[in-house]
Amino acid sequence: MEPIVAEIIEALLRRGGSAHRQVVADHIASVRAGLPVTATREIQQEVYAGFERYLEVARTRRPAPLLHRPLGLDSYRWALTPSGERLFTRVTAHSRRQVH
Repeated sequence: MEPIVAEIIEALLRRGGSAHRQVVADHIASVRAGLPVTATREIQQEVYAGFERYLEVARTRRPAPLLHRPLGLDSYRWALTPSGERLFTRVTAHSRRQVH
């Protein structure tokens, strides 16, 4: 998995599992900058291209994809799949238990 995909997943988790692609790009840019910012064109393209590459690879492989477009192919809304939600909700809950 590319590092940008991990950043996309993190952004979606922080947004409740789904968000518009611009919100995802802005979140990633803000995390990288350490303060709230709007994503530059370069970061937008990196994020959008990373998402597209992930979807291309995910269509031909198992296990089930972690990301998808819940409103259809022409939508700019991105989300974790049910498999992704189960995986990352379980990992996050497990991590929290270990910290306390």
